[in-house]
Amino acid sequence: MKYNRQLSRYFLITSFLLLFGYFKGFNTSFDENLGFWGTPLGFMFLFSIVQFSIFAVASYFIQLNFYVTSLNKGNAEEKKIALTFDDGPDSEITLKLLEILDKYNVKASFFIIGKKAEKHQEIVKQIVEKGHIVANHSYSHKNTFPLQTAKKIASDIEKCNTIIKNITGKKPKFFRPPFGVTNPMIAKAINKTNMISVGWSYRTYDTVKSKEVILKKLKVKNGDVILFHDTNKNIAEICDIIIPELQSQGYEFVDIEKLFNVDAYAED
Repeated sequence: MKYNRQLSRYFLITSFLLLFGYFKGFNTSFDENLGFWGTPLGFMFLFSIVQFSIFAVASYFIQLNFYVTSLNKGNAEEKKIALTFDDGPDSEITLKLLEILDKYNVKASFFIIGKKAEKHQEIVKQIVEKGHIVANHSYSHKNTFPLQTAKKIASDIEKCNTIIKNITGKKPKFFRPPFGVTNPMIAKAINKTNMISVGWSYRTYDTVKSKEVILKKLKVKNGDVILFHDTNKNIAEICDIIIPELQSQGYEFVDIEKLFNVDAYAED
């Protein structure tokens, strides 16, 4: 897994050529009516804005696979979908959610934060004992996580893995970057730790949208990986409504291991 080096090199090379041309006296105006924007300096400034915007979009949308290849969606020919939950475990919400999943015999995937797992080890054990997948969502989940060096990011990932293995005896292979943000540092860290990046194809925005809006607008497709959070106080109630509804439509809920046919845990 590696980010798109060819495209990155393209931007670097073109930027260098523009700077080289300018400082060598490239003074031809592209359009005199454009004023500053018609000059090489103006063009370079505009180009930099466009370039920055492309990189920003590429970082935000993990589905673009720009920096790292992620598992975002299953087979569109099979009526299978996967529920994934980020940012837990929570001492109350996660337990209520597990009850709902048991009620409908649904297996899900939990991307847990290491420092929370340390506090709620029994819940992490319950998740695994009930047949759900436990995956890595970083140890710290800091707001500055994407801004750290590759070495620090890798250390953070490994720390979370160690905690999960000490609790469950299983070392996760799946990793979802905090906020779903990717960049060259995160890509390098994922490669260094031999993790498999997992994104999503359906984002519910359940942390900012009301239960009513989520239920009203919910529309899934075959192979969808649905992103929820087991820090949302309404998540158990939401799942208690959508699971039977989608099952009645013929959808089968599976964990991401089965959806992608990839082992969720390392052998060592």
